[in-house]
Amino acid sequence: EFATLAAIWIFKQKQVQVAIMEVGMGGRLDAVNLWDADVAIITSIGIDHVKWLGDNREDIGREKSGIMRSGKPVISGDLNPPESINKYAAEIKAILYQAGDHFSWKVDDTGWVLRLTNQQGLDLPFPALQGDFQFNNAAVAIAALSVLKDKLDVSEGSIRNGFKKVRLAGRLEQIQTRPDIILDVAHNAHAVKQLALWLSKSLSKNLPEKQTEQSVKGKTYALFSMLDDKDITEVVKTMTPHVDRWFVSTLDDPRGLPVADLVREMRAIGNANESQEIEVDAFGSLELAWNACKSQLTEVDKVIVFGSFLVLSQFKVIF
Repeated sequence: EFATLAAIWIFKQKQVQVAIMEVGMGGRLDAVNLWDADVAIITSIGIDHVKWLGDNREDIGREKSGIMRSGKPVISGDLNPPESINKYAAEIKAILYQAGDHFSWKVDDTGWVLRLTNQQGLDLPFPALQGDFQFNNAAVAIAALSVLKDKLDVSEGSIRNGFKKVRLAGRLEQIQTRPDIILDVAHNAHAVKQLALWLSKSLSKNLPEKQTEQSVKGKTYALFSMLDDKDITEVVKTMTPHVDRWFVSTLDDPRGLPVADLVREMRAIGNANESQEIEVDAFGSLELAWNACKSQLTEVDKVIVFGSFLVLSQFKVIF
């Protein structure tokens, strides 16, 4: 709450023309929801923060819908949205623009085309950011710009230029090659599925037909930890087929899952599924885990650093 207030105070001091505020948890109860936005954006609905938001997509969708305002546009990027989003928008008379209904896109080998309702298709270059989900993110951003056209007129050229130059720390961010070191803030099941999909595609890229990612030279190591309110079971299950060895630690934060609990959970997952054996080494700090991981690396290996924003911020200090 104090960080949010500080940010808004700075925005006011600097008299910014555009303020983009991310909702940290849900929507209805988040500090950002103090302000009435010109457009609200719900990117997707995943299971997270269950203690506050509920343990199913309908309840979470209702909580996230709390950022909507009567008579104001709201962009929904979830291609399989819970009914609670449409229901609440209708209830308060918000103007809902739903992905798949009001805007859609198609990707080919040379680029992608975005189609907005009653508008000609927009031919666009590939986003510089990695991951297939970036097309969804980009479409949502352009849809938001389109409904703000009277207040914020952004040219097609600026949009194209933005896609070519966009950079985002901590989202499939490669900070080294030979060996590859990739940072990703994936910290819940929804985000980790996208990370696993990207790993699968990147490892199998340009391989002969019928050759699997296991035949790629080198090993994939995970430098990993989580907070204690996350769904560790689903995260580890999703990533295990893509990781040869895990280096885990406790995070330097009160909410960090103790490393003993982390290892116990991971081994239980491995024991429950004989086809997914988990090789895990535990350490008292992320720095010790990284030092051990680093000693194993060869030029053809890959390290995935993920599990929390705190994992990445602490790793960048020790790297």
